Amino acid sequence: MSNLEIITLLSAIIGMVTGIGGLYLGIANHTQQKKLSAPNLRVLPKLAFPDPMDAMVCKTYFSERVAEAVKTLKTFVCIDITNIGATKQTVMEVGFINYEGEQVPWREPYCIEPVERFPLVLAPNERGAAYIIVCRSLENIKLYKEVYVKTDCGIIFKGTSPIMDDFLEHIGEGKPKQGIL
Repeated sequence: MSNLEIITLLSAIIGMVTGIGGLYLGIANHTQQKKLSAPNLRVLPKLAFPDPMDAMVCKTYFSERVAEAVKTLKTFVCIDITNIGATKQTVMEVGFINYEGEQVPWREPYCIEPVERFPLVLAPNERGAAYIIVCRSLENIKLYKEVYVKTDCGIIFKGTSPIMDDFLEHIGEGKPKQGIL
């Protein structure tokens, strides 16, 4: 084998390895772009109650302070919605999901942040919230296991948090677990 043939062979091998590497990077880049452009909302139920300064305090873990607020003040369930995708999303509906998987929309949420009513348009990395008043005597709240958000495209995002189960235990016969304040 002459020097020219060896150089040609090495050149072909290097070209092939470079081509395979480029193919891999192209596929990885395409997959990443699809993930970034896909709608993605983080949905988190919280328990909320008004504080003396006329603001809403939202908690994701049950505590003695939350239990006291549930007894003495109006209690709200809050759906905290964060757009973690790269495109603007429009939220058209929020509500509960029961144990059979049926969606029960909130007809008129008490308050929607940062706007007054639906549709709620969230830019990338923007946060919004919807609140609904929950009466302790409301038996139907025990039928729900998680919350949902529906976009204008019909895509549904679901969420749950420890406070959902603890709140249901608190208004039922069970005793709530202790959590972080």
